[in-house]
Amino acid sequence: PPSLRLRVLRLWSPETPRDRRLERDTFPLVWAAIEEIEPLWRDLMRFYLLTGCRRREATGLRSADVDFQLGTFTFRDTKNHRDHVLPMTATLQGILVERVRAAGRGVLFPVSEPKNITRKLERATGVHITPHDCRRTFASVAELAGVGSHTTSVLLNHKSGSITGTYMGRLDNTALRAALERIEVEMLELATPFEK
Repeated sequence: PPSLRLRVLRLWSPETPRDRRLERDTFPLVWAAIEEIEPLWRDLMRFYLLTGCRRREATGLRSADVDFQLGTFTFRDTKNHRDHVLPMTATLQGILVERVRAAGRGVLFPVSEPKNITRKLERATGVHITPHDCRRTFASVAELAGVGSHTTSVLLNHKSGSITGTYMGRLDNTALRAALERIEVEMLELATPFEK
């Protein structure tokens, strides 16, 4: 394969996958710093952490994609080239109500590049965190909350390639909401500083 030829020529080397995520000891510090930044940025970072969504999924979300009657929101044409519907938890509903109010009919998180947010958080905490780090953090917290790997995979909108995933199929909104609520409870507990 071409990559082997490039490796032999030392023009290409495989990249080690990143695994950076918020750890238990830094989570309260970063969460507190998020709570102190401007409301749009605060809501976007909380949304990344509480949904595990990809960067462009959040920044492409529009008011029309939110259905308060059904209690769902839809990421359109995701990386998998399909729409991804998630249910709201109480906290997510609060964020979305505020963002729809601010956006009118437009984009809920009009942030073209979140680097300004991540730099501000890094200056405040000494911790570098990107939207994809939030995604990995979400997956780790899901594990802590006892959410199964298939459910976590569905929440993260991973393509199912396993036989088990095919047999289990798409989970309904009740199951997904219960999983998101467990993750949210775990995350809010992690956000509370440990007192000695």
